[in-house]
Amino acid sequence: MNVIAGRVLVRGEKIPKGVYHLVSEVIVRHQDGTYLLTQRNPRKNLGGMWEATAGGSALQGENPLECVKRELREETGILIDDFIEVGRVLHQKHQTYYVNYLCHTDVDKDSIVWYYFDENGRVVTGDQEINVQELHFDENGVQTKGGFATDTEGHKHSYDAKTGDLEDENVAPVEA
Repeated sequence: MNVIAGRVLVRGEKIPKGVYHLVSEVIVRHQDGTYLLTQRNPRKNLGGMWEATAGGSALQGENPLECVKRELREETGILIDDFIEVGRVLHQKHQTYYVNYLCHTDVDKDSIVWYYFDENGRVVTGDQEINVQELHFDENGVQTKGGFATDTEGHKHSYDAKTGDLEDENVAPVEA
């Protein structure tokens, strides 16, 4: 795998011929023998599909292992350093180079949540627009799903239990 100096791939722009973007994915096996499944956002390509991996595209300068660690942390909150590489796939049509991993964990399954990080690696909090979705994250960076959150102006909003999408624009201030 070679990094091409001076070349930056931009999401949504056509990838030049002969160039591939890096994607790292991981299968997560819990100590009790079960596997983590994730469901794709319904608004994205293949929305609603269940997947046996967590992962995604590498950021500029990331190697496959750095990418999979970040993606697993972002998508589940799981922090782990012990990954076993299980394969690599070069997908010609999509110009993608996949590096696949397996990891084992004993993390409390109820603690798995979705996080987003800003460009400096900090957990985002509060109201955010991400991938054309209006989402809310508490002070710890945990996405509000199936609950309520109060904005800075004192208005209470509800969020979908599955997607975390803003369900209403309740403009009534919360009573003290």
